[in-house]
Amino acid sequence: MKPPRVLVADDHDKMRRFVVELLDNEFHVVGAVGNGDDLVQAAIRLRPDVIVSDIVMPRLSGLAARDMLIAKGRAVPFVFVSGLGKEIACLLLPACPVAFVYKCDLSAQHLRTAVEEVLGGRPYLSPHYRE
Repeated sequence: MKPPRVLVADDHDKMRRFVVELLDNEFHVVGAVGNGDDLVQAAIRLRPDVIVSDIVMPRLSGLAARDMLIAKGRAVPFVFVSGLGKEIACLLLPACPVAFVYKCDLSAQHLRTAVEEVLGGRPYLSPHYRE
């Protein structure tokens, strides 16, 4: 069985590389981009099974990129990795499975669990957002 294909988006090079490293052993990372515009283009071209994205990025936010993909008929499950506060969890929408992982909680375990949950059609909140 082939591992799920993951696209990573974060505007900070170190964070983007860190997320790729956390995922690379269990998933097939098909690309990594640094802004929302590139995220939309890469998602259409690469057809990932799941997208792991920062929320706040230049040119287009991760949330806006997700909405644009949905509008284009490309509803891909998203795992948002963010440093934003707990109020962001209210943005869970039924349009497609979504997960939120707090950057301070970021570990291989939380990220892998989040990816697996959204691939199974279930939302996921890291401990920070559940409190």
